[in-house]
Amino acid sequence: MLHSPPPPPTTRCRRPNVNGNRRTSPVWLDFNPLPNEVELAAACKHCHKRYHCDSKVHGTSSMLAHSKVCLQKPSNMLKDPRQTNLAGGKGGLIVPANQRYNAKECRKVVTNFVILDEHPFRVVEGEGFKQLCKELQPLMTPPSRRTVA
Repeated sequence: MLHSPPPPPTTRCRRPNVNGNRRTSPVWLDFNPLPNEVELAAACKHCHKRYHCDSKVHGTSSMLAHSKVCLQKPSNMLKDPRQTNLAGGKGGLIVPANQRYNAKECRKVVTNFVILDEHPFRVVEGEGFKQLCKELQPLMTPPSRRTVA
């Protein structure tokens, strides 16, 4: 009796993804790929530190280690635009505040308000002005009239 050889094993090739290789590592939630680099690189969304990320040579381990350390720094969490601060509002309620608060810039705008409209320096110590400042930016404490002067 002649035995026929077994059929060759069928190898299934996976079709390539239309959008390119899939990025399955969770590290890509915290990193942006940099397209105009000689070697494949990515930058941290929080501190903008760059790492090589060629999957054949470097991998994503260094980026994963960095993201664990980077996200523990409170200064990086404050820079994250996805995060909102909570501040005390009207009647003791807690309201979300804008992340891009800059005390120096707010002081400059108040000074321009006083100078351009020729208000007396004491206008910044009035109750109405303090309420306006708190409503517009809950994190702002209005400057004193001496600071404005």
